[in-house]
Amino acid sequence: MQRTIVPMVEGVREPNAALGLVDSATFEQGLADLRATGGPGGTFCYTFFRATGVKRE
Repeated sequence: MQRTIVPMVEGVREPNAALGLVDSATFEQGLADLRATGGPGGTFCYTFFRATGVKRE
C-alpha cells in the first residue's frame, strides 16, 4: 500500500489544491492517516470492480 495507494493519493495533491476540493491541512492529515494504516495495528482494504456492458438490439 505504501508503494501504490499512498503515491496515487499524493499525486492528486496539486489538482486538489487547484480545484479547492479539500483544504491543504485536511488533505495532509488524511495522507498521514492513510500512511498510518500501513503500520502496526493499521488496516486498509480496497476492492476493484470490473464491469462489461453489452448493447442488445
